[in-house]
Amino acid sequence: MAETNEFVCDTCGVPIDEIQVGLSKKLINRGTKIFWCADCLSKMSGYPKEVFPDMVVRFRRMGCTLFRPWTDADEAEAVKKGQTEKA
Repeated sequence: MAETNEFVCDTCGVPIDEIQVGLSKKLINRGTKIFWCADCLSKMSGYPKEVFPDMVVRFRRMGCTLFRPWTDADEAEAVKKGQTEKA
């Protein structure tokens, strides 16, 4: 049976993941109950969506609880991708 995604973009209705939920809370309002996809969040926040992956890495390295915890395996993967900037 296929998993159902409980999160959808409030603006365009596309399914979104927990990372986009975390970004919505981090960039718009931590207490929000509505969330946005990367495209709509980019328009609302003024940040280009291409910077979101690096933002998430930075937030996770800082220990932001809106995202899953940063691990040594994540660090190794980030180094491979060239995301070496520390928080």
